[in-house]
Amino acid sequence: MTTEQPSLATSQPRRSSRRLRVLLSLNVLALLFFSFTHLDRPTVESFGSLAEDVYDLFNLRTRTKLRRSAAAQRFIEDVEALGGEARVVPTKLGVSAGSEWFEARFRGGTFDDDAFAHLVELQGVWIEGLSLQDTGVTAAGLVHLRHLALLQRLEISNRAGRVDSDGPAPMITDAGLRHLNGLARLMSLDLSGQPVTDAGIATIEDLPSLSTLTLRRTRVSGAGLARFRLLSLLSSLNLDGCEVDEDQITALLRASTLHGLSLRGVPLTKRAVSDFKSIPSLEHLDVSGCGLLDEDLDDLIECKPDLTVLRQ
Repeated sequence: MTTEQPSLATSQPRRSSRRLRVLLSLNVLALLFFSFTHLDRPTVESFGSLAEDVYDLFNLRTRTKLRRSAAAQRFIEDVEALGGEARVVPTKLGVSAGSEWFEARFRGGTFDDDAFAHLVELQGVWIEGLSLQDTGVTAAGLVHLRHLALLQRLEISNRAGRVDSDGPAPMITDAGLRHLNGLARLMSLDLSGQPVTDAGIATIEDLPSLSTLTLRRTRVSGAGLARFRLLSLLSSLNLDGCEVDEDQITALLRASTLHGLSLRGVPLTKRAVSDFKSIPSLEHLDVSGCGLLDEDLDDLIECKPDLTVLRQ
């Protein structure tokens, strides 16, 4: 007894028919998906939160118009009630949680220690970015930083001018920096214009995630710069206007992994150029007003053609 095998002539049309059905199904799905992503927002909201997430993930027209969460709205209201500016930025789109970046900015002496304590009490669990420019927050008031477990960016600056200017008196001293301990997620720190010294910045070595450090116009002289080599993730350092000794800069640059270094206004000699050449990772260098000759910097650029150098 023999079993009849389907001939090539009959099997080929069947395969072609299946492929055609698959292609038609894919085309229908693509058409439905295209139609869905071009619906108006109110219609999508009627389908539920999952549909909204999918819609926002693929619809570029709405990415800048995402509906704020209830937590974001409360954050904005509380920050503005305290005289500040709030930023809530979508960081991830889709069904995952934690999709917004929360940042609060305050400027002026009316925002003091009591106001800071109230802010932390209301919204401390959300704050990831905090900017305090020329505020009335003192070194003692920084104790409330310990409650900001999510903090990644922190600015405590005196933007009014140098430490000895006639502007608002800076109030953050070395003693206040000890309250930075424990900020394990802190990646960016700006202390511009504050009267902190090498003794105070010694606490910075306990910030394991720190990658960007700005000490513009502080009283740092360089004695503690070598400690920064312990910060394995530090990639950007700003020492503009600091009275830093060139020998200390040399000590810092040894085995450095810096990508960006700004020394605007710091007196330097030709010897510093050799130090800059020794940093393989260096991509951006600002030596404006440092007294270096063009011929020295031209030699540096020739040695490191991918290096961007600001000299004026």
